[in-house]
Amino acid sequence: MIGRFLFFHIHLEGHFFDTILRIGIRFIKKLFWQICGWDEKSVYTPQPNPIMADDWPCYDSRPITDIHWWGSFIGWTQPYLPPVLPHGFHIGIWTDVAKNDPNNHLPYSHPGTLIWEYRGTCTSWVWNFAGYDKDPRQAGGMENEACFQFTQLLSEDEWFYQEPNEDPNIPHIYWLSIAAIYDPQTTVPYLWGWKTRPHKFNDDAVRITGASLWPPAIGSVFNAGIPIELQGESWDLAFELTTNEPKAPASADLNYDGVVNLSDFAIFASQWLTAGL
Repeated sequence: MIGRFLFFHIHLEGHFFDTILRIGIRFIKKLFWQICGWDEKSVYTPQPNPIMADDWPCYDSRPITDIHWWGSFIGWTQPYLPPVLPHGFHIGIWTDVAKNDPNNHLPYSHPGTLIWEYRGTCTSWVWNFAGYDKDPRQAGGMENEACFQFTQLLSEDEWFYQEPNEDPNIPHIYWLSIAAIYDPQTTVPYLWGWKTRPHKFNDDAVRITGASLWPPAIGSVFNAGIPIELQGESWDLAFELTTNEPKAPASADLNYDGVVNLSDFAIFASQWLTAGL
């Protein structure tokens, strides 16, 4: 498989799955997925509306080339998109302010400064129906709100290059924000919300309610928000970051077949004295 799943962040049927392939196999066996979580409204325009964000650990210097996320149009129950859609999504990457940072005056970790955004908007996203929510906040749980997977492939000049820490055992933490962009003059009966999921990494996801520039743009600094919890338990958001660049082999196993042999030497010999292109 070309590429590596950098961080997987969705909870299905009480199990965590590592690859789209395994999800696909399981999906064929069932009529539809029942997804544990609810949707947190995340809207870039019109304002005032909150913008959701969640953190992830970076252990890898390869670029993020694809972004995948899960969400619903709150209250919409059909397995196809509602008639009024966002004309884009604002996708941002922020620095991290750790809970124990001496400059952090809040009792939780949260985004710091917005350092990357996808052209200000994401207008070429694709979607597929993923299943139905089971909302744990309600007795019995709402079970018929439709959930969709969204995917955005980034052009090479928009790739985000992560910067791992010098210590490979300590991740460099970033935050991802995704928010729907609607025409402020349009009435939207089913606003978009980002799917929550049981806690996976570090602190809670955060509902951003204020920043030094609002709505956020490059250089915006977080200054207000609320962590996402349910009955005192931390909750995260459903997303996946991937790359199309293969990982460099840790040994001379150049063809990734698990053994170093003449096949690997043939690859080496074929590239001898070339420019490495």
